[in-house]
Amino acid sequence: GVMLASGDPFGEFSLWPEAIEEFLTIARAHAWTPAVMGASDRGGEVWVEKADMLAIDIGDEAIIHVKDFTLEGKPMGNVRNMINKVSRKGYSASTHRWCDVPVETQNELKKLTKQWRYGADERGFSMSMDRFGEETDAQTVVTIARCEGKILGLLYFVPWSTHSLSLDRMQRDKSADAGVNELMIATSVEYARSHDMKYVSLNFAAFRSLFERADKISAGPIVRTMRNIIRLFSNYFQVESLFRFNAKFYPEWQTRYVIYPKARDLPSVAWAAIQAEQFVKGFGKRSTRV
Repeated sequence: GVMLASGDPFGEFSLWPEAIEEFLTIARAHAWTPAVMGASDRGGEVWVEKADMLAIDIGDEAIIHVKDFTLEGKPMGNVRNMINKVSRKGYSASTHRWCDVPVETQNELKKLTKQWRYGADERGFSMSMDRFGEETDAQTVVTIARCEGKILGLLYFVPWSTHSLSLDRMQRDKSADAGVNELMIATSVEYARSHDMKYVSLNFAAFRSLFERADKISAGPIVRTMRNIIRLFSNYFQVESLFRFNAKFYPEWQTRYVIYPKARDLPSVAWAAIQAEQFVKGFGKRSTRV
């Protein structure tokens, strides 16, 4: 089996080696293969140095610098036009701390998050808390999109450090017009600006650098073939469309890594990560979520 962690250790950086050692101790006690999904540059360096692990680049996290974000200018023309279009149709969005949302609205949102899955499994491991609207998460932040009083979309953020937000989920009604997600993101960034926050983290974009290289005229046949293979998977996992949506906001891209012990462990770790993200299910043993 694989013991899979998500992201970097929590807490004081100087204590990360101790947290990693405890993680490895538990893995050894159960004969599990230790691995990490979505480690940052800083976290990856600690894992490689302290645990003698290997690292492979799997994609990038899209991070908006709040003070620099603007809808003005030619590069943001597409986003600006989509927001203007839905605004003219009567859409509006507002952002609140979860604990400040009226209870009846909280209950409606909880109901809608289940309805809007439309029978699909809940996905997410490296970028998801795996829960929504719990009392213990009172400091989470929600952005709600409405049209004529009806809730048609939401973004749900968790606090990141003491001055930033990280996107946990993005959902909308099937009937919502294109542009509602752009409206909600812009509204969320303005909320962050008014609360003196520095960053808003959007989604994780797998294989970002591959898509960017494949878009270039000079891209060779191997790169384009790899891109086309991933496009085949994109029909199921929305890998490329998620990258292109993130890219519209001109974020800073921060590389994320998979950390694993030995080269021979990579296939089993990759399979565990795919299962954890709920891309597939029902085959083999389930990985242990930490």
